[in-house]
Amino acid sequence: MAADGDDEQASLVRLAQELTGIVPRLQKLAARGALPAAARGTAWRLFLRVVPPQQPDRWAAAVAGKRATYDTLRAAAHAALHEAMAQALDDQHGGDERGDDGDDAGAALEEAADQIRRDCERCYLEGAGDHFLEPARQQLMFGVLLTWAHAHPEPGYRQGMHEVLAPLVLALEESGDAAALVVLPPENALHALLDDAKFLEADAYALFDALMADVAPLYATGGSSATPVLALCERVQGAALRAADPELAAHLNARGGKTDVLPQVYMLPWLRLLFGRQFPVGSVLVLWDAFFSTARDDRAGAAASHPTLAQWLEAVATLLLVLDREALLASDAAGCLQRLLRYEAREPTFVALVARRLVDSDGALDPLIASLRQHAALATVFPDWFVSVLSSLGVVRAKPEAAAGDEPSYAASALRLGQTALCMAYDPNDDAVLEGHPRAPPPPPPAKTAA
Repeated sequence: MAADGDDEQASLVRLAQELTGIVPRLQKLAARGALPAAARGTAWRLFLRVVPPQQPDRWAAAVAGKRATYDTLRAAAHAALHEAMAQALDDQHGGDERGDDGDDAGAALEEAADQIRRDCERCYLEGAGDHFLEPARQQLMFGVLLTWAHAHPEPGYRQGMHEVLAPLVLALEESGDAAALVVLPPENALHALLDDAKFLEADAYALFDALMADVAPLYATGGSSATPVLALCERVQGAALRAADPELAAHLNARGGKTDVLPQVYMLPWLRLLFGRQFPVGSVLVLWDAFFSTARDDRAGAAASHPTLAQWLEAVATLLLVLDREALLASDAAGCLQRLLRYEAREPTFVALVARRLVDSDGALDPLIASLRQHAALATVFPDWFVSVLSSLGVVRAKPEAAAGDEPSYAASALRLGQTALCMAYDPNDDAVLEGHPRAPPPPPPAKTAA
C-alpha cells in the first residue's frame, strides 16, 4: 500500500514538472484506464473545463473564482430555503395560500430540499460501503445539490442527481488524500489544482455544475415531444443496436411479440446516472475518466475523433446489450428486463475502449459477437470455470480482421482483446497486451533440490 501511495505522489510530481501538453497526457492515461487517483481531481477539472486547460497561468484565479462564486450561491440558496420555510409556517397559522411566483418558487425549493435530504440519507454506491452514510458527507452533498437546484430552477433537483454527485465527491476526496502528501511550490500552476479538504464542497459543486451542463437535459420531463433521454433510449435499442447487432435488435424490438422490450424501462437509470449502478464505484471512476477525457475537447480537429458525452452514453449502452446478447436472445421480454435491470458489471477499461471503437467505426462489432457466440457454444458443453480459463488463455477468440491502413490504437487493440467475453487476461497497464502481443507465460517454479 505504501508503494502505491508513493506512485500516486510521483505521478503528480511528474505532471507538475512539465505542464506543456498535460491535457493530452492525461487523456491517454484516462483512455487506458491508467489515470492515477491522485491526478483524477486535476484531470476532471481540466477535462470538464472548470479551469481553462490550455492556460495554466489562469488556473489559480479560476479555482479561486469558482470557490467564491459557490460561497455566494450557497448563501443565497440557504437564505431562500429559510424564507420559504418561514413563509410555509406563516401560511399554516394564517391560512393564506401561496399564489405569486415567488411563493411557488419557495415551495418548490422547500420540496426539493426535502427530497435531497432523503436521497442523501440513503445514498449507497456499490463498493463504497457506508462511506456516504457519514452525516458530515451527507450535509456536504445536501449543500451542493440545494445550491444547484436553487441556481437552476429548471430542471431543478431530480431524484438520482445525488448519485451523479457522489462519485465526484469520492474522486475529489481520494485525490485530496494523495495530494496532501505532495509538496509543490506555490508558483507551480498545478498547485492550484491540488484538492484541499477545506474546499471540498465548493470544488464538488464546480465539477457537478460543469457535468450537469451535459447531463441535465437527460432529466427533462413532460412536454408533447419526446424528451432527450427517451430519444436516446430509442436510438440505442433502435438504430445503434441494429448497426452493431441486427439479430439482437430484432429480438428486443419484436413489437407485439414475446420479446418486445421498452428501452426506457431499464435504460433511464443507465443513462441518467452514467452507468453508476452497473459497476462498483471504483470502476465507475475509471469509466468516467474516459467519458470526461473527450466530452469537452474543443481543440482544433478534436471534434471529429473525440466522442461527446452523449456519444459515449450511446456507445456504452449499446455495448452492454451486445455483451449480454446470448442470454438476452434466450430470454423472453420479462427475462430480458430482469437481466437488464440488474446488469452484471464488466471490466470498465474494456468497456470504455471497445465503446470508443464503436463510436469511431461504423458501429459493427462482428468480431466481438463471433467470440460471444463461441463462448456461449462452449458454455453448453463445458462448465463455466473451464470456459473462463479458455477465455483467459485466448482460446475463445475470433480472428481479427484489421482494416487496410488502420493505425494501431488502444481502441483497436481493445477490440482484439475484447474477442473474449470475459477479457480475463486483459491488463490495462500492460503495453505488450495493449498492442495485441500475448503476455509471456510466468516462469516455472524453481526445482526442488535434494536435502
